Amino acid sequence: MNNNSSTNKMRALVIEHQNITPNSFADRATKSLVAELQNRSIEIITATSYEDARAVILSTQIDSLVLALEKTEEQIVNSNEEVELLSALQARQSEVPVFLLAERARTSILNNRQLMERVDECYSVLEDTADFVAGRIVASMRRYRAQVLPPFMKAMMHYNDIHEYSWSAPGHQGGIGFTKTPAGNQFFEFFGENLFRTDMGIERA
Repeated sequence: MNNNSSTNKMRALVIEHQNITPNSFADRATKSLVAELQNRSIEIITATSYEDARAVILSTQIDSLVLALEKTEEQIVNSNEEVELLSALQARQSEVPVFLLAERARTSILNNRQLMERVDECYSVLEDTADFVAGRIVASMRRYRAQVLPPFMKAMMHYNDIHEYSWSAPGHQGGIGFTKTPAGNQFFEFFGENLFRTDMGIERA
């Protein structure tokens, strides 16, 4: 498992099934997608086994799950591994968007009703570009984050995102006032800039 962490980034769990042949088309397509997501400032957690992925699901909040498969049609139809994994995800985070990457010819995945019920979107590694799929994933992640936030938290994060300069708390001017002294600077670094930038008065409510 590989975790490229960064604070406040949206986070995607990418599962590349262990049956995928190294340097195959499916393998290269998955790596291209990961690169596109990272270019969009998405934090990527990669897993190459379902045991690894389950450990992530049970311990880490994610904003999307991407499952890359390279199985035969018969394996896809009869497999219960993916269903169990996605059921574990939905039990913990019920609305997380799930994306499935598979080869175009393997349309039999549609015959696995339980799997398809747990997948939001399915893409072909032979037809869809990494740029397009990454865009779809990021859009779904943003919608997911927006719907799980309560109204006040959503408004406060939006206020912080637009970087509006506010005099609501002129005593510290967005926290910068604290950085003028050694003790104040430690105070600022301990709590972080977001706390002070979102310290707004009732006129901003």
